[in-house]
Amino acid sequence: MDEENNRLRVTFPASASFSRIATTALSGLASRLEAPSNYIETLKKASLEAVQALQGEGTIALEAKWTEAKSLRINFYNPQVAIDSQENSRLTTKLNNLVSKASVTSSIVQLHLDKPTMEHSASDVA
Repeated sequence: MDEENNRLRVTFPASASFSRIATTALSGLASRLEAPSNYIETLKKASLEAVQALQGEGTIALEAKWTEAKSLRINFYNPQVAIDSQENSRLTTKLNNLVSKASVTSSIVQLHLDKPTMEHSASDVA
């Protein structure tokens, strides 16, 4: 794949009624990359958590990139929202139980999912 086809950018209002935009876009990317269904379900769960944390005023910008190492890196950003330290800690812990690596700042949620494999079972992502 060329660099441009490895990247997804979406911006949407930061309200609950638009949260499915993120999961639909990322699921489509993962499906195009032939990721297994359990990887896609994990991606959806983590994405919904990220979007929920950034809801409020403004818009959420999502950028996803499929790397040469066959991992998926996703950034969610809303400069008009401030995630407090208690929520930051809770969200970081929850996301790190879902994905390979997650980090949360006051207005950014970053997710990193390693290369999807068929070896993971559904119980690995619960």
